[in-house]
Amino acid sequence: MKRLILLLSFVSLSLLTFGQMTCTTPVSTTFFQREYGTINSTTNSTTRLNYAINMVNTNCVSSAQVKQIALLFFSEQDKLEFAKAAYKNTVDKENFYDVYDAFASFSTVFRLHDYVVLQRSQNTYTNTVTTTIVVADYPTYIYPDYTAYFGVTGCTYAMDENTFYNTYSSYKLSKMVENLKASGIKDFINNNCLSTAQIMKLTSTLSMESYRLDVLKAVYLRVYDRGNFGYADQLLPSSTYKIDFNNFIKGNNTTTTTTTTNNNTLCTVTANDMNDIKSSINTSSFDNTKVTVGKQALAAKKCFTVAQIKEILGLYSFESSKLDVAKYAYDYCIDKSNYYQVNDVFSFSSSKDDLTKYVQGK
Repeated sequence: MKRLILLLSFVSLSLLTFGQMTCTTPVSTTFFQREYGTINSTTNSTTRLNYAINMVNTNCVSSAQVKQIALLFFSEQDKLEFAKAAYKNTVDKENFYDVYDAFASFSTVFRLHDYVVLQRSQNTYTNTVTTTIVVADYPTYIYPDYTAYFGVTGCTYAMDENTFYNTYSSYKLSKMVENLKASGIKDFINNNCLSTAQIMKLTSTLSMESYRLDVLKAVYLRVYDRGNFGYADQLLPSSTYKIDFNNFIKGNNTTTTTTTTNNNTLCTVTANDMNDIKSSINTSSFDNTKVTVGKQALAAKKCFTVAQIKEILGLYSFESSKLDVAKYAYDYCIDKSNYYQVNDVFSFSSSKDDLTKYVQGK
């Protein structure tokens, strides 16, 4: 304990001495493992948090390293405080959203996301020259804001705008024939994570509608903010292509669930929607992340049958995760009178009893 106090004092003094840091390279694996071991061996939660925060305040780290340390905290609030402190000295901020995997609480992920968006907007504000050039050069379409998106996603998080702009410029100035350019754009999108707005901008460099439609269909499952992808029909002036594209997005031939909400608008969960949701959950690395993604999808679509909820719950390995999502899903179930059937997914009677009491309490 005496050694830890001395280390904390040294780190705090270092922070005051060195001031603002410019981070380009994370600490070495050897150094990180040593610091990680010290944090992990600290039993007092307050001391652990303080040491971890001081460590990232005085060193440059990667998103992967931040995520590793965040997983050491049992409290969601401690994870949040640490992650917020770590953001400014993270060298690969474009990957910082991988840190979300460390959280079990959906609401905490929202808070971290809001913080990251705020930091990004402040950084953008200080770089007005670059931002003005980028915005002025894009075609004048209505672009959806992916930073405020929390629906079903096709990848981790959209590429930062400056990196994207370099690629956009190269395709815009390219003299390649249309078919080769379209092929290159599809490959680029499928090997990176882009927002709907970025895909629209990149696809706009193609002059032929047929190639634009081909690209949009080919990359649909890869777009970050998949729920916003309908905006891309602005790239297709011809009604034939526009209808083809929108029918493709809606998947109108595979509707499995239809109901009407209180405001008389159609609420639909399609087979394609279910496949997308299951794919998003299955690609998450940790069970707590799967819980977050599952809740995110339930809140986004809002009208699931008991059968669909059971299908989603079957993707979770841990009984506690199934129970957590089952409780959350109740509000988004359209046939609540059959909710007792959800008990079939549980192995333990205690879980069934817990869910039953929860539903009765609702």
